Amino acid sequence: MKTFLRITLLLIVSVLLQQALPGWPIFNNLKPPLIGALLVHIAFRLPARSAWQFTLASAVIYDSLEPGPYGPALLAFPIITYLTLRFRHDLFGNGVITQLFCGGIAGLIIGSVATGMYLVTNTRPLDSIFSSLIGGLLIGALLQPILSQLLQKSDWISQEGSWS
Repeated sequence: MKTFLRITLLLIVSVLLQQALPGWPIFNNLKPPLIGALLVHIAFRLPARSAWQFTLASAVIYDSLEPGPYGPALLAFPIITYLTLRFRHDLFGNGVITQLFCGGIAGLIIGSVATGMYLVTNTRPLDSIFSSLIGGLLIGALLQPILSQLLQKSDWISQEGSWS
């Protein structure tokens, strides 16, 4: 139960921070994907069932607070969770290089799904698709190791943790 409350608190804090942080104009006003980085970190550490529960909860909350159509996170977050769960036993989850790679891929997936959704629905103007995709890759790659190292040092989510 204690881990569940900690993860819920982390989700609330990351949602509030992500909404409060300004977008980066050089990357088509992308915000740092704090929820995506937290999702990758949790998918590496929690059992599959708990990771999927967090994925669905965070996707619903993320999509409800973002402007534009409802659904980019509901498409992107399960892809990220599936890939992380599929390959987490083959990767060294505590390694900085793995965190850089996984964060970059997660940022790229979030950026590409959101960009595709906005292009199809024509709800948000996109100045440059290339800057959105490269921005998602770079911001995700830079943010993931920082967030993972902070959470590892705080010991809030154990390697073998669960919801209870």
